[in-house]
Amino acid sequence: MFHVGHLWSIKRAKRFGDILVVNVVNDKRVKVLKGEKRPIVTEFQRALIIDSLKCVDYVVISQKVKSGVSVDVTKKLKPDIFLADNIEKAEKLKIVHPKIKIIPNSKTRTVGTSELVKRILRRYKS
Repeated sequence: MFHVGHLWSIKRAKRFGDILVVNVVNDKRVKVLKGEKRPIVTEFQRALIIDSLKCVDYVVISQKVKSGVSVDVTKKLKPDIFLADNIEKAEKLKIVHPKIKIIPNSKTRTVGTSELVKRILRRYKS
C-alpha cells in the first residue's frame, strides 16, 4: 500500500541523481517478506501509482529479488546510486556492480503499511 513514507523516500532519492528508476518488489517476494495476507495492492497497481509521480522517470517490477535486494535490476541498469533500507543487504549489490554507491534510506517509523492496516482495523472494527 503506497503511503507518505514511500513518497518521502522517492522524493529524497530523486535529489541524488538526474534519472530516478523506482524498483517495485514483485508480489511473490512481498508475500515472502511480509506474510500471506500481503500485498494489499498488486505490483501492477503499485507501479502505476509510482509512475504517476512527477519525480519518477522509470518504474520497473523486479522479477528476482534475493534477500530483499534487486540484483537483477542492478545488474541490468548499473545505477550509480542505490537508496537502501537495509545497508547490509544492499552491499551485496557491489558483487554485480562494484562502483555502485549505497545510500541509507532514512525510514519513518511513524508511517508504514502495517501501522496503516492496524489503524484501519481499529477504526472500522464492527
